[in-house]
Amino acid sequence: YRLVEFVLGLPADFKIADGVTKRVLREAMRGILPEPIRTRMDKLGFVTPEEVWLREQREVFRQKMQQAMERADGILTPAALAMLDAMAEGKRPFHFAPWRAICFGEWLGCFQVQTGRS
Repeated sequence: YRLVEFVLGLPADFKIADGVTKRVLREAMRGILPEPIRTRMDKLGFVTPEEVWLREQREVFRQKMQQAMERADGILTPAALAMLDAMAEGKRPFHFAPWRAICFGEWLGCFQVQTGRS
């Protein structure tokens, strides 16, 4: 936790400068990591196949969206479910908005958050 606190307290230009992210970490790895790896700019985070999951597990996603809508108490409208259905049917290009809405609903449930809307 001390390392996290230290890094979070660093000025912004120590974290990113001239479009280079993880500046302090990259400098700390100089001479340890091979230069082509240390200086790579095409790194991606962990990528998950949400689009494939949506098409293969449509009913699971629908249930999770309906649950999220109930938990969100009006913050998420039926339009969220319609968007999910349209994407699953290939009538609309994939977008992460329904996935984020489902994650929001899971967060509400996990932490027992009440929206205060009802």
